[in-house]
Amino acid sequence: MPPGFPLAARDRFDQPVAVGNVVRILTVTSCLKGLTAPEQAMLRGCVGETRTVAAIDCHGFLWFALGGGSSEVDFSLFPGEVSRTLHWSGKKGA
Repeated sequence: MPPGFPLAARDRFDQPVAVGNVVRILTVTSCLKGLTAPEQAMLRGCVGETRTVAAIDCHGFLWFALGGGSSEVDFSLFPGEVSRTLHWSGKKGA
């Protein structure tokens, strides 16, 4: 495993993050490289929304479903790209 991995499961504000936690997506920069323009636009549309952490892989990446649930995983982020929140709304800024 590369130096610095696995990533600590801590959000942008150093709060612990676990599977099942609700987080607000602050940025999706880490997952845009190599995607098509429509895929990038779709992920950028998630910024500001709340999502449930569906999985945390062996490298420490947080995995999410585009639909907002946790039955499937579609994209991953660095833990520092999210902020824990107290409730799930799926909407921006709610």
